[in-house]
Amino acid sequence: MERSNPYADLDKAILAEVYYSTETRDNLLVLCDDYGSRFDGTDDALRAAEFVRGKFESYGVANVQLESYDYRGWIRGPATLTVAHPIDRELACISLPYCHPGEVSGDLVYVGDGTPEDFDRVKDDIPGAIVMVRTSSPPDHRWMHRTENYDRAALMGAAGFIWMQHVPGIGPETGSIGWTHDALIPGIGVAKEYGDLLVRLAERGDGVRLSIRTTDQSLPMRAHNITCSVGGARHPDETIILGSHIDGHDIAQGAIDPISGTVVVMEAARILSKIADRLDRTVRFVIFSNEEVGLFGSITDTKLHADELPRARFMLNLDAAGKPGRKGVILNRWPELADFFRQAGEEMGGDFPVGQGLSGFSDHFSYLLRGVPTGSLGDTEGPPPSGRGYGHTFWDTADKPQLVDMRDATAAACRLALRIANAESWPAQNRNQAAIRELLDTEPGLEQYRLTEQLVKKHGDGILSWWQPEG
Repeated sequence: MERSNPYADLDKAILAEVYYSTETRDNLLVLCDDYGSRFDGTDDALRAAEFVRGKFESYGVANVQLESYDYRGWIRGPATLTVAHPIDRELACISLPYCHPGEVSGDLVYVGDGTPEDFDRVKDDIPGAIVMVRTSSPPDHRWMHRTENYDRAALMGAAGFIWMQHVPGIGPETGSIGWTHDALIPGIGVAKEYGDLLVRLAERGDGVRLSIRTTDQSLPMRAHNITCSVGGARHPDETIILGSHIDGHDIAQGAIDPISGTVVVMEAARILSKIADRLDRTVRFVIFSNEEVGLFGSITDTKLHADELPRARFMLNLDAAGKPGRKGVILNRWPELADFFRQAGEEMGGDFPVGQGLSGFSDHFSYLLRGVPTGSLGDTEGPPPSGRGYGHTFWDTADKPQLVDMRDATAAACRLALRIANAESWPAQNRNQAAIRELLDTEPGLEQYRLTEQLVKKHGDGILSWWQPEG
């Protein structure tokens, strides 16, 4: 039976552009191979931003802007991990972003996957110890972010933190442990093989004595978002936001995370500009800086464009959207939008799962804190991830993303943006501050946010100064 699709002519035009073009792959190769990690504060980050701005201008989109802001950045220095007992050996490691310079010593406490129950079992051993946690999450447990493990260790009095890769052969995983400030305790990453060595030494039963030395710097820096827009034929002051960050971590190209999604945003801008006169509302495209170290770019965007947010219908986060998997939508606890997206999926005729989920570790969160309905491409019906795989390692390189996945993500993003922009009625209203606060207090996926609030109360630190909702 032929399905009903009021956007059939525009869908055909979009799909022809998506699957004929290799622009996503071409842009990915430039961003990864020419500009490396694009870690903010570096010359490559600025050059990459200028490249994206030039591409937007060549696509003929409107309001192309490079929006700059100042922040406190971080520069990696050498780090060492020394085993003093029961053997004498130095192991390779990397410091985690916002680690401060210094040296600590302590006994190893291994916490496995780092669930709250795992921490509770060894809570008496943690004060003054160096805590080691695997990068994996158990299959029967919600996914846990690195900072949840780190904050829990710091709250329980640990002297240091080791982030142990759980995947063999790909080296240590990096990731921020501070937010615009030096981390409270030193944190390092190690390869699985070195973590396994430490576990074996601990199993001898005579304890493992460790020292961590780090030499990193935190300095004032400048970063840049790139924005543009198309459409707005009937209601130009109402917006839909499509965004992804551009920065990778300093040790990696960040090809899957984030560039496979960055190029989807760029390609969506190019394609939707060709049907701009058929888009009733304005579609904004934002390429964020500094997602990896604290969402600074998206937080800045919500401040610079605060007057637009009450009229923003939806923010679709395309971070790493070109990774393998089905391109459905994950709504950030907006059940009133589920039917709209299911209907969109039926019109588009594809395998389009619609689910609900939420974490605080990508750029949608900045908009959620301002009440805007948010979501991302993905699949809540698939198996939960046990970790990042190549993500945040040396080997998230330009050979990993596949053109078909980036094309599929672009097709989904463009067709969804069209439907959101042109829907006569919209079933969601922006959340007020009371509803946001309730979500922050009760959502299982925001446990780390609550832990960070506890750190603020305990240490009097301004950790959440960028994150706090207005009003």
